[in-house]
Amino acid sequence: MSDSRVKKNGNDIQKAFDEAFSAGGDHVVPEEGGVFLGTVHLRKGVEVRLETGAELQGSFRPEA
Repeated sequence: MSDSRVKKNGNDIQKAFDEAFSAGGDHVVPEEGGVFLGTVHLRKGVEVRLETGAELQGSFRPEA
């Protein structure tokens, strides 16, 4: 497994989750700072690793 680093965008995180799943499993590592998320779908074999300073924040805006 390798790390998939993603930018500060909820859509990018979902894309990273999907790509990690398609690759057979991976770690998704959001960049430092806050990321607003709408609905995300976690998949089997995909791990989210939050490093110091990284935050995932839920949003009621579906476009987040």
